[in-house]
Amino acid sequence: ISSTGECFNGVYAAGGEYTLKNIKVKFIGDGRSDFEGYGAAIMATGNNTRLILDNSKIKNKGIVRTGVVAAGGSNVIIKNSIIETRDGEKPPFVLPQRGGSGLGGSIGLCRATIVLGTNTRASYINSTVTGDGWGLLAADDCKDIKIAAVNCKVAHTDDIGGYGAYALG
Repeated sequence: ISSTGECFNGVYAAGGEYTLKNIKVKFIGDGRSDFEGYGAAIMATGNNTRLILDNSKIKNKGIVRTGVVAAGGSNVIIKNSIIETRDGEKPPFVLPQRGGSGLGGSIGLCRATIVLGTNTRASYINSTVTGDGWGLLAADDCKDIKIAAVNCKVAHTDDIGGYGAYALG
């Protein structure tokens, strides 16, 4: 899945069990809100949602162009995969953003992954998660969530700062 359009989602899973293998997502252009998953490569939401992504590659560049959003009690499992996000160009003015983070902060404009909601789970197994700033394994506006990274490379690819794992809520 390739896109240069803004706010385009690659996969949106809500309800049910899904296994995706060998997919490639490359988005260039801005998303809108990682709190709502607008513009994410992969978005899963809902208590009855289980999404497995295996042997896949996500390569996004843009403001709030998140690789993986797990929300609303979903269970997301990423294995043998690569998630790479890079910041876009910050505009000279701030556009109003719906539902949350908008343009990020001084340490970057795009989180690689984020977990939201209540009882949401995200597991990264034998995978690589990189970004040039802000968050790599982020959690925000959440309660009773779980994030696991097993045998993974989690790293910033630039020196502007940011965090590897962060939880708020």
